[in-house]
Amino acid sequence: MQREASKPDIKLGIMQPYFFPYIGYFQLIKAVDTFILYDKVQYIKKGWINRNRIVEVNRADRIISVPVKHIAITQLIAETEIDNSVKWQHQMIKIIEFNYKRSPFFDEIFTFIKPLLSIPYQQISQLNSYTIQAIASFLDIKTNIITEDERLDSVENDLSGIESDEDIKTRRVLNICKKFNAKAYVNPIGGVDLYSKSNFKLSDIDLFFVKTKAYHYQQFGETFIPHLSIIDVLFCCGLEKTKELLNNYELI
Repeated sequence: MQREASKPDIKLGIMQPYFFPYIGYFQLIKAVDTFILYDKVQYIKKGWINRNRIVEVNRADRIISVPVKHIAITQLIAETEIDNSVKWQHQMIKIIEFNYKRSPFFDEIFTFIKPLLSIPYQQISQLNSYTIQAIASFLDIKTNIITEDERLDSVENDLSGIESDEDIKTRRVLNICKKFNAKAYVNPIGGVDLYSKSNFKLSDIDLFFVKTKAYHYQQFGETFIPHLSIIDVLFCCGLEKTKELLNNYELI
């Protein structure tokens, strides 16, 4: 009798869909086999769901943002609509063009970025999920990126009765890992004080953190401003150098 082939161990990453996130976000995507864009959590005003930072022409950093309709404090990211009564897309394209038109890779990157900001999106999650997947593909990242799956539908229902925010976050991640048969979970380094390796090990799941190593690239000013949107990295470094920076991390 032939044995059934064992399923490969899955290394999983889960993040909210951010707006043109920084390079560490894409390092996390590259570090895992399956990456879930999870939008069934609360939308936080002045977070990174609808905004990010780029370099301005005077070499300071500035915020670019997408206007959204924030109706209730309990509103989920998945429920958050873009306010298209504001003509934000044309304005944002012009801001990016003005600030990066002298960058060495302007033609290469603007040709890629402009169409991403020209689609008539209705929800912020739709915009972010689409652009994150497009950028990952542009960077030749082979990770399986999931935006919707029936296994995710019941995750929040499994959290009833849990009161601590930290316990909810841990249980949510563990539930998703189990539903996807993941044997390892990878989180950004910012979660090192939130998640415990021993707690994950009790569920037979290894926990790792992506730590971005120190990096520098040529911007236009004398002072380097790190951790800006991937937009800045792409315009300043170009596609090939950005791909190299994707490997500039370690798992701890």
